[in-house]
Amino acid sequence: MKYACQNATKELLDHMYPVPEYFKVDPQYLRGLDEIEFIDGFRCLWNALRDMYKDIIEDPESWGLPCSEDTLYGEENYNGFDKKRADSGNSSRRLMDYLKTLCQIGEIKEGRLVIPYEAYIERLKAGKTNIENTAAGITNAASGALINRLTFFGFNFTGFNGKAFDKDIARFEVSYDDNKNLIPALKGYCMTSYRRGKFAICQYIAVAATGTIPEPVCAFTFSQYFIGQQREFFNKFNSKMLAEGANAA
Repeated sequence: MKYACQNATKELLDHMYPVPEYFKVDPQYLRGLDEIEFIDGFRCLWNALRDMYKDIIEDPESWGLPCSEDTLYGEENYNGFDKKRADSGNSSRRLMDYLKTLCQIGEIKEGRLVIPYEAYIERLKAGKTNIENTAAGITNAASGALINRLTFFGFNFTGFNGKAFDKDIARFEVSYDDNKNLIPALKGYCMTSYRRGKFAICQYIAVAATGTIPEPVCAFTFSQYFIGQQREFFNKFNSKMLAEGANAA
């Protein structure tokens, strides 16, 4: 692939653990859902994120990502550290950073995320000077591109006209009509302490109840998962969790 943001997004996509049919959820992340509803919403989020990452790989410009050609050490045209290339690669996390920003300042109401517009704008402004801010690098223009693509993938933003939010808007809402559990599950996931790299791959381990995930799962490296032995373990573990869920019901 040509651009650093494409290659970095492909890495995120390749490193997404599959979500089991059932796992025990830490109650602090349920956000008003029961456990089965949360898992349903989280699985929907995981699948939606995979689709969006595939779209970013195909057309990163439509998401407003900075596109800089990617070169690796040892290649003929490698020129050492390049800020534009680094910024392009880092922008692969912008989608989940943006969703986390919305969840951090918004509150859940009847399955929708209600966000004060003034707080939203202040967070975007703060992101210009604070690299640890989840809105780092997301300008008003960049957020417009993200919203348009999120809308294409089923998210709804009230008060947005395709280019900007309506003037004098006090708040706006974000919903996902295809699955009312996705937004609360997203809100719960965004309350975890996962940092940007791990957070961007939507790991269910982050919201699982402490002590319920077997050590082999926690110890996996990204590349190890794709070895057949680990895949077989996941299949057995998922079956076990599903059976426990059925028995509990």
